[in-house]
Amino acid sequence: MMSRLSLFLYNLLFIPLLLLLLPGYLFRIWKRGGYGRKAAQRLGILDSKTLDRIGTGRIWVHAVSVGEVGIALKFVNEFHRRNPSSRFLLSSTTSTGLCIVEQQASPWLEPMANPVDFPILTSRLVKRLRPSALLMVEADLWPNRINACMTGGIPVALLNARLSSRSENRFRLFRKITAPFFNQLDLLTITEPGDSARWISLGVNPSIMRQTGNMKYDGVTGRTHPLAVTPPPSVLHALGWLPKDPILLAASTHDAEEMEVALAFRILRKEFPHLRLVIAPRHVERRKEITRSLESLGFSIALRSGQPSPG
Repeated sequence: MMSRLSLFLYNLLFIPLLLLLLPGYLFRIWKRGGYGRKAAQRLGILDSKTLDRIGTGRIWVHAVSVGEVGIALKFVNEFHRRNPSSRFLLSSTTSTGLCIVEQQASPWLEPMANPVDFPILTSRLVKRLRPSALLMVEADLWPNRINACMTGGIPVALLNARLSSRSENRFRLFRKITAPFFNQLDLLTITEPGDSARWISLGVNPSIMRQTGNMKYDGVTGRTHPLAVTPPPSVLHALGWLPKDPILLAASTHDAEEMEVALAFRILRKEFPHLRLVIAPRHVERRKEITRSLESLGFSIALRSGQPSPG
């Protein structure tokens, strides 16, 4: 069983911190309008129809946001191709990630909003769902969920494990507390040969590590890409943009960054009059807020999800 002291300290810090951040979280729900979707599921509460549809014995895969969801979908589609009887429950924390999962929903793939890691709620949910395995993608570990699975004899793995320099420094600082969490995993897959030494330095048992390469860059044999994408040329053509028009792309932007980019774009247009601006915000729920801000600067805006507005 997971180190009782580590789990106790985690809950001792996590629960007060969650309550402290709750007002800001509720404000974000109100402001963006996206995180409120499936709010009950975020508290570990599933309605009877959903519970009946999920049943028991599914492989539970958790992915935080869009990037991790893309990896998770590659994995579940390939696994299901090889094992047609397999069934998955795929949870995501962000509303954009959840939206993508919902587009891929099928009798064997059930989407779910990621439930908060409260001890009692988590334990009850794991007992009710009785997954055959818990697979987390890249870096999102939930200690109470891991502990509940371990208690129930359910294998747990971290796929495509990602270790940023910031996370590595944090884990090293609290090594005595964090190492027991990692060592309760049955499997930790690493992407690069040099990563094993970094994980070992954090106190992770090398026996649970396997080098598999980076699934983010893997193709999926015999399958189309899980996310259907409209070819960029057709999108630009619908806007009346010419192939020779230069494009400034601002990707994964956060609050206030769009305005900085727009002001720079306005300056650049004086030298490059045919320059076009494409903004792909980190949180698509902010699209109305961004549109209003840009329109206040006098720009003509078109939403990819709406009707094309040539110009």
